Amino acid sequence: MKNLKTYLLASASVVTLVGTAIAADLPIKTSVPAVPYVADTWTGAYLGGFIGVGSHQATCNIGTYGVYGGCNDNDVSPPGNATVKGTSFLGGFDGGYDWQLDRNFVMGVAADWTWTNGLKGTAYGGSGSVSYSSKVNWLASFRGRMGLAVDNTMVYATGGVALGSFNDTVMIGTSSQYSTSNIPVGWVAGFGVEHKFNQHWSINAEYRYYDFPTYSVSHTQDAEQYTHQFAHTLNVLQAGFRYRF
Repeated sequence: MKNLKTYLLASASVVTLVGTAIAADLPIKTSVPAVPYVADTWTGAYLGGFIGVGSHQATCNIGTYGVYGGCNDNDVSPPGNATVKGTSFLGGFDGGYDWQLDRNFVMGVAADWTWTNGLKGTAYGGSGSVSYSSKVNWLASFRGRMGLAVDNTMVYATGGVALGSFNDTVMIGTSSQYSTSNIPVGWVAGFGVEHKFNQHWSINAEYRYYDFPTYSVSHTQDAEQYTHQFAHTLNVLQAGFRYRF
């Protein structure tokens, strides 16, 4: 019996020593906290899409006028001018390329095309016999931008050349109508903010103001020649996403 007790004690000691040695060789598991993404650079190309809302103001002024020269009222002399306003949802896509020149300063070029959802408005004269309607078909711009980047977030200003497709219509009564389509070249300026979630994806919000120069259209009706002058401005607020390559 004494030998058996000695044997059991010796066996238990060996098991304990072996277990301790094995445990000492096992790696220690520790929880490593997730490291938040920090943008290494804003340099690169991108493509994206956006949705938003736009407001449009169009003016119709009289240059030279005859009997049918009014924009919205022929019952006064000279015939009346008119202003129309409209608001609509819009959407489009953009793309560009950025260069990060140092830790915080970013410069880039950008282009976009915007579908305006038939943004339009109509103004009627006092007698209701003359009306002026204007519609925006689409917008496009080619811009530069400068930004200040702090890690994953950049605030920036942007501006450049703008194109717009407009339809302007003057209706006199129910049978006489004058309509013109033009794509004037204007300017656009604005500002925005963009935030990167990871190396490829970002979201952005942007405001832009468009201003298009006055253009004149002359035509003749019932042997009377007259001229209408049209001008357009827009305010656009949008939000979107971008994929960076």
